[in-house]
Amino acid sequence: MFEEKLGKIEDSMSRKQLYNIMFDMLKHHKISGAQLLDICTKQMQGESAQDVIADVLRFVIPSCIKSYIPLDMYMKYHNDIFELLIDGILSSGTIKGESTQHLIFDSALISARNEAHLKLLVDWYESGKVANTKGKEIQGFTLSLKQKHSMIRRIWASATIPLEKKQALLDDISKTENSDWIE
Repeated sequence: MFEEKLGKIEDSMSRKQLYNIMFDMLKHHKISGAQLLDICTKQMQGESAQDVIADVLRFVIPSCIKSYIPLDMYMKYHNDIFELLIDGILSSGTIKGESTQHLIFDSALISARNEAHLKLLVDWYESGKVANTKGKEIQGFTLSLKQKHSMIRRIWASATIPLEKKQALLDDISKTENSDWIE
């Protein structure tokens, strides 16, 4: 199928256009949400163009999961996306641009939904270092203050992390920065 050869198209604008065409096909019921997500996850592992990564991670994948995936598959796809982004893309070291690395990490935070992933966020926050799900540190990646705030928000969604732990993390970030978000 053509999606297997999508990465061989040299022009990133053409690849980006094809993702948008596939999203239109999804809206018109020509392909399923699962098919589009499968294409995106396979292709993102080898994608290096920031504009394509940004479009797919900011628009195509979230819209697809939110609106075109059955509810019983919602968590599975979020888990798969989280692990793809952290274990498959960031850990590979192929993405060198700092802004692209942060975009990928921000997208992973959005998909951090299960308790194991939320506990990883706690570990990352406390250590100040990001590691994949197997514990291998992602070299050269530095957490921004905004990402730390996003991590705290996501951690507070956990049903199993004790309230005392959540409060301690919130207290810690409030020492770093005194914004209205915290007060």
